[in-house]
Amino acid sequence: MQNRFLGDIGDFGKYGLLRIICKSGLKLGVNWYLTDDGIDSAGNLTEYLTDGYVGYETCDPALFKILKEIVCVDKDRTVARIEKSGLLPENTQYYSCLLKANRKYRQSWFQDSLVHLADCEIIFLDPDNNILANSKGTNYRSEGSKYTFPSEIEEYYRQGHSLVVYNHANRQSEQDYFRRFDFIRETPNLKKARILVMKYNRQQVRYYLLVLQPEHSVVIESYLNQMLDGPWGKLWKWDKPHFKKLELW
Repeated sequence: MQNRFLGDIGDFGKYGLLRIICKSGLKLGVNWYLTDDGIDSAGNLTEYLTDGYVGYETCDPALFKILKEIVCVDKDRTVARIEKSGLLPENTQYYSCLLKANRKYRQSWFQDSLVHLADCEIIFLDPDNNILANSKGTNYRSEGSKYTFPSEIEEYYRQGHSLVVYNHANRQSEQDYFRRFDFIRETPNLKKARILVMKYNRQQVRYYLLVLQPEHSVVIESYLNQMLDGPWGKLWKWDKPHFKKLELW
């Protein structure tokens, strides 16, 4: 996550999904995977907050109002502002330490996150890009800080947490892209997890991978189904709804 992306059209879907999941009553934790802002023009997809756009505010009026205030009025696009906004439940726990490209630092950073988020039942991981897909499963160079490592997902789950993991689509076909999730089937500790993907279709596609503990899966999936039965699952003026639920296997 980079602060400059806060409140863009992708964030609208992200927080909309998390707010639905929080209706389950499960305590949410957020690991921002926060990195320094880049220097290109990314993060400017905020036109949906302006007058004349339909199909957004109706989905979650309170969310729309808060993000519009942050982006258009306060111009305070930071995760710290989100943490204070009341957008997510009051008991939400946030891990906001900056992630740096260094092996020793990252290992310490991750262990610290485990302690900080220990009493959360479901944890949202918000890497800049997605789950790392390479033969090693790790990358401690500068670009590695943009990814969640499969081993990190495994350890969070092993300690009893359900997970929602952000993944930004690239130019691969969906079939090829989803191969980055194959590690789940190859990891004994994840064998009992309920696996779902919530696909967000606006502008650039985002995939939210849900790795759910068996005791959490029924209640979470029931709220996701309710979400898709409402405005989030409506076509509006597009040929695809905001969100669609996918089964991987």
